[in-house]
Amino acid sequence: MLPLPGCRPGGRRLRALCAGTLGLIAATFATSALACPDPGQNGHMIRYNGAQLQQGQSESVTAGGNVDLATCPGIPGSGRVISRPDFTLNFARNNPGYDLELRVDGTCDTVLLVNGPDGRWSFNDDAIGLDPRVVIPAAAVGEYDIWVGSYGAGTCAATLQMRTSGGGAAPQPQVIPQLPPQIQQIIPQLIPQLTPQTPQLTPQIPQLPQIPQLPLAPQLVACPNPALNGQPLSYAAQQLRQARSHGVTAGGPVDLDACASVPGHGHVALRADFTLSLTQNLPNYDLEIRADGTCDPVLLVRAPDGQWHFNDDADGLNSRLRLTGAATGEYDIWVGTFGAQTCAATLRLETVGGLVLQPPQIPQPPQIVLCPNPAANGQLLSYSAVQLLSPRNHGVVAGGAADLAACAQVPGHGRVAPNPDFTLNLTQNALNATLQLGVDGTCDTVLLVRGPNGQYAFNDDTNGLDPQLRFQGAQTGAYDIWVGTFGQQSCQATLIASTQGQILPQPQPLPQPQPQPQPQPLPVLCPNPALNGNALIYSAAQLLNAQTVPVTAGGPADLTACAAAPGHGRVAERPDFTLTLTQNAGDSDLEFRVDGTCDPVLLIHGPDGQYSFNDDANGLNSALRIAAARPGAYDIWVGTYGQQTCAASLALQSYAPAPPAPPEPPPAPYKPGACPDPGLTGTTLSYDAQGLWTAQSFPVVAGGNLGLRDCPRLDVYGNAVQQPDFSLTLTGNLPDHALEFRVEAACDPVLLVHAPDGSWSFNDDADGLNSRLRLENAPTGVYGIWVGTYGTATCEATLSAETFSSIQPRPQGISYPQPMVNGERVDWCRTYAADCGQPAADAFCQQQGHGTAAFWRQVPASRTLVLGGMQLCTQQNGCGALADVICTPASGGSGIEVLPDPGNMTAYRGQTGTTLHFEVTGSTSGSVWGSDVYTDDSRLARAAVHAGLLQVGQTGTVAVTVLPGQQSYTGSTRNGVQSATYGQWSGSYRFETQPASPPAGGK
Repeated sequence: MLPLPGCRPGGRRLRALCAGTLGLIAATFATSALACPDPGQNGHMIRYNGAQLQQGQSESVTAGGNVDLATCPGIPGSGRVISRPDFTLNFARNNPGYDLELRVDGTCDTVLLVNGPDGRWSFNDDAIGLDPRVVIPAAAVGEYDIWVGSYGAGTCAATLQMRTSGGGAAPQPQVIPQLPPQIQQIIPQLIPQLTPQTPQLTPQIPQLPQIPQLPLAPQLVACPNPALNGQPLSYAAQQLRQARSHGVTAGGPVDLDACASVPGHGHVALRADFTLSLTQNLPNYDLEIRADGTCDPVLLVRAPDGQWHFNDDADGLNSRLRLTGAATGEYDIWVGTFGAQTCAATLRLETVGGLVLQPPQIPQPPQIVLCPNPAANGQLLSYSAVQLLSPRNHGVVAGGAADLAACAQVPGHGRVAPNPDFTLNLTQNALNATLQLGVDGTCDTVLLVRGPNGQYAFNDDTNGLDPQLRFQGAQTGAYDIWVGTFGQQSCQATLIASTQGQILPQPQPLPQPQPQPQPQPLPVLCPNPALNGNALIYSAAQLLNAQTVPVTAGGPADLTACAAAPGHGRVAERPDFTLTLTQNAGDSDLEFRVDGTCDPVLLIHGPDGQYSFNDDANGLNSALRIAAARPGAYDIWVGTYGQQTCAASLALQSYAPAPPAPPEPPPAPYKPGACPDPGLTGTTLSYDAQGLWTAQSFPVVAGGNLGLRDCPRLDVYGNAVQQPDFSLTLTGNLPDHALEFRVEAACDPVLLVHAPDGSWSFNDDADGLNSRLRLENAPTGVYGIWVGTYGTATCEATLSAETFSSIQPRPQGISYPQPMVNGERVDWCRTYAADCGQPAADAFCQQQGHGTAAFWRQVPASRTLVLGGMQLCTQQNGCGALADVICTPASGGSGIEVLPDPGNMTAYRGQTGTTLHFEVTGSTSGSVWGSDVYTDDSRLARAAVHAGLLQVGQTGTVAVTVLPGQQSYTGSTRNGVQSATYGQWSGSYRFETQPASPPAGGK
């Protein structure tokens, strides 16, 4: 096929345009086009750089499809695939020039087809047995479209394996044009002087011609490092037409004044705070990057072309950069501070302007004027008039996009946000007090309020440049509040809400004494569903994101005296809230949760007239979940177990019902982006156990934008970031100490830890609202640590790490990090809510054919299997599961416990030095890397034949010792089996050299 003019190999956009042009040409020669692999489409997007793939990554896939490669001209190979790529690998960085290896492990005869960034096709079938393998030397960065097919017409389950190895290859040809012209001219002169023939380095070397410093030369001082990725962000230019905001802690230890190759001044972190991948920019928009901080922030950006950009004080003390006609690619972004301190800040990304490259568009109707929207809620505030006798302050960014002068239905002038900044719920005003709302701003601010009666009020400049509004005898209900600015800029401001000038009810004249009737029993005060609480209106779809409102828990009504209402404790007579659920088309479950500073209780009266009650579902806190909630009014009382009242919050959230499904399959392979990623590195810490006898503390911002409850592979909750906050390397622990992590925070923190053995640990509220985890007999290695929050807000926190003597040395035996039976986590109680701990662990070990349990842990889980009655526990985060169970060998016999073939040894990684015995049948299928010492993902049955311990088809017992990872593995041909050569890998094993013994009875 002849190349089209201008269709050079390049990025996806150019490839897609060329593919479209070829499609038009092909349409003139045929009445219909054959379905063939289409590199113009994206597959499942995955993103790695060369260094990340040194550890190897895998993705599950169904191999095969309805496209026959034999019918596709210009595309190599045979077999069947689908039209769209199964995966699109965005290979981001490959500075050392690693080789990229792609291979498939399938349950049938699989094939592998790859289209690289240069548009070239690669195909393989049967490189390793029936499995294919493609190796791309010194792989170029860019997008690789990957199809996993089958040789025959059927489909099957398969796994795509991705690794990099080697490195140090010559620079890619396409990199050379990016060097400055003067450097290109002197390179031929320098090469003879830098070749290996130079005998030795001598003091005369400085007399060589001066070599201009290359931009990629390593820094000798601590300076911003663009080779390190920040928090990943990915947007197309069109998505950024609506500004996106991300919280960040501005500042760091790196002084820009000391970095000659980087512009600007101030202090930043070594690693970029963010790495923005701008995926498309067809209209050629400008990219605007802003930093708004509570101190004096600075902004440093490294663009995809390698150029640095810096700004300080473009908007007052805040910073802004505008990159004209922004190129697609990666932008490394540092948010720093002018001084040495750190502070809370917000990064804002937006695209503006731009030359539209499309043909002239049909004129669109006039845009609707952006005006204040009282149908939306602002940040919810809830106070009574008595509470506001002490003024309450709330920070806010004043200003916005809505111009009040253009809004005929709204009074005033200036600019505000479309949605209210706050919605103040005035719950009670028995004192008939005056409500006063004022603003204290750093610029010229305005104030707009819509009261419960639907009337607007506006003010500008009552106190100098600051506004103030007063509502005499303020009506209870919702006040929507907008804090704006007179001009177009935004600024930091504070809303001040208070009550004053209360008018007490006039005293009535005392009645004349009258004959007293006989005393009658006082009526019992009980919850009254005929009264309305504070109005909340949501659909089930809106509540997929949890909504939280503050409330004062407790009241005078004693539930134990109310026959019509269930439960115990004290509530108010009137509901605290009346939730109107407007729609629930998907029959979602509706969950109510209460977090209180005391022991709260929860009472709900539903649309069907039925009451529901809960106390202590989550520690002392309460929760109720209503399946397939029907639309209508839900009256909600938040009470207390005792007679006191306390501050609390009510959270509302809907959950889509789980459809009936067959027994759960094994857990899906981990996919970065959906869960906390232990493959990423946080702030690095390194100690041995002795060094942590004295507690070490580290500041951290708790929380993040990743919902832990949505992670399918973890039974945890709260919010954190994808990258660990810290990566602690425990270098030595000879006394087998326990390792304890503690978090103290200004909010409700949660703590998640990924240990070197691959196990996860989680805690919430071990010390009041603070969190603590203690890991007995802590193994050496890297611990990934996430400090999250129970809610969505972030807060300042402190992580402490300390070691203690373990309760007992860790015993030896067969380890089960996550015990499973019939695909379910094993409950830590042998019978339902009884025989918990040791009896359950013993029962599991004996069911697996071992003796008793020498060690076990209990961890939280939302679904477990109780072994005694084979019952399921399905309470949300209310069940307990066994973890890290170590089983002793069964009594009798030779004392050697023989286990079934595990396939490979990855499940035992980290148990270095442990020797295990397996019953294995020799085979020639599967992949093997190494000789004598094998990678731990090499198939055990084939490696045993390669090592000469078994013949093909022979069954026997082999002894296998777990080893640490090696820097390289050498392949060889032995006993009719070819093993492959491989580079660095994280785990290994070797066979003990005695011949395999046959099982009892022989085979």
